[in-house]
Amino acid sequence: ENLSIRNSKPLVVYTGKLFIGQKEAEYIIEAARQLPQYQFLLTGGKPPVISYFRELCDKLGIGNVLFTGYLYEYDDIRRCQISADVLVSYYSRHDHLTRYNLPQKICEYMLTRNPIVTCDFLAVRDVLDESVAFFVEPENPHALADGIRMAIENKEDSHRRAERAFQSVKEMTFKKRTKVLID
Repeated sequence: ENLSIRNSKPLVVYTGKLFIGQKEAEYIIEAARQLPQYQFLLTGGKPPVISYFRELCDKLGIGNVLFTGYLYEYDDIRRCQISADVLVSYYSRHDHLTRYNLPQKICEYMLTRNPIVTCDFLAVRDVLDESVAFFVEPENPHALADGIRMAIENKEDSHRRAERAFQSVKEMTFKKRTKVLID
């Protein structure tokens, strides 16, 4: 879809992989169904995957979700992240080893100075805490919708968390993280 993604609705963005059977995408789409006052944008996915999710949204009567398909240029991904009012990383036990797997996008999200809503898994806690992100219960699209709503409606708190995330991620250099592991 066209990457001119701003409109009058607050924008909720997920960047990453998209595949059929992906619980993360299903939860985000369900949250979108609960939040028709917001625009959702999901990146990733080959044409058959995008068709599948568009048909799912049509079947469920969800009209506030856009799909970009696979983005080949990092600048396009970055533009989506920067344009967001809220960034979502809501991976699932079905799709990841949640104890050890921190999604790469978390650090990218922190660099945007935009609020982050994420699931409360151990691996995420290695990098984020409540001072920099909104944590919600995993595997629960209602909790995800509530977290997104909270991040959008509480602009001052969201701004503070996003700014702290930005300052925090600047300290996450390879050398510093390696030293932590070695120590």
